[in-house]
Amino acid sequence: MTGELLIDTIDVYTQFGVGLTHDGLRGVVQYPALKPFDSFSWAEEDGIDVDASAPVFAAREVTINFICVDTDNVGALFDLLSDGSYHVFNFDVIGKSYRLRLDTQPTKTVFYPLEKFSLKLIEDRPYAAAIEVDSSDPTYKVMGDYVYSDPVNLGVPAQDYALDTINLSVFGLRVLAGTFDSVYRSPDVKPNLVQNIAGVRGNVYGSGAVRYKEKDATLNLLLKSPDLATFWTNYEAFLYKLVQPNLRILYADYSMTDISCFYKSAQINRFELVGASVWCEFSVMLCFTLFRRAGAIVLLGSELTEFIESEDSIYLIDTQNAI
Repeated sequence: MTGELLIDTIDVYTQFGVGLTHDGLRGVVQYPALKPFDSFSWAEEDGIDVDASAPVFAAREVTINFICVDTDNVGALFDLLSDGSYHVFNFDVIGKSYRLRLDTQPTKTVFYPLEKFSLKLIEDRPYAAAIEVDSSDPTYKVMGDYVYSDPVNLGVPAQDYALDTINLSVFGLRVLAGTFDSVYRSPDVKPNLVQNIAGVRGNVYGSGAVRYKEKDATLNLLLKSPDLATFWTNYEAFLYKLVQPNLRILYADYSMTDISCFYKSAQINRFELVGASVWCEFSVMLCFTLFRRAGAIVLLGSELTEFIESEDSIYLIDTQNAI
């Protein structure tokens, strides 16, 4: 545990006997969320119109799980965290440092002399640039001074989803169970005019066309990396693509559908260092601005699993209409 975490150059295990639990780093590596975009919902149309031209990160909440070999030393750690708002947390075990401030202590359990506890810390300015500019400035970059690097090929087979024509396997990502259900769940219906009149049974509902709201969908993902450097290259490259200005297009292979969407937030479900390798299971929440379930279309294909095209190579053949 020595050298795992330094706070303002102080090794917290050497000084206080405080170390990270096996799942203590989950909150540290979690992507920041984006601040909400301006949007408008038209009653007569599905979905929403969104201005996603200037994405900006919200403050990031970082919850860390600790264990202390002597509960009497925990107070000294709080003294350190209370001598000023901000402190530099150097997580040498993952090669990252962050400027954080203490917010709350969500949990505390004492098994004398041991103590297990968690701290919620706030990173007020995720990916802040050395010279910050407003999001309206032409030089503004949502990830600050981060420099994009192409993801490392991890030999992951093609997945059923792509982001802006880039298959998720390019980032070394595997799509996990639950993603399909979340993506293809129907959005909620936009209500028509509802009148609740005293003395009249039930409601008077304005009949008419059914329109659907926007909806949130969760991609459950796994990134297995042989080392930390590769992990950060691929993990941050994926975030970079997610938070570029304007809407993203998620391609879903099952329905051959392009879905207009934008990134909202993320959550780490499991993060473990196994020797030099990294195992990271995480969920990314996207907002689908326009989505409507439709009936299946059956297209004519060959034994080579290729679609059969018209002679001019412009059209595919819908077998339902061809019969």
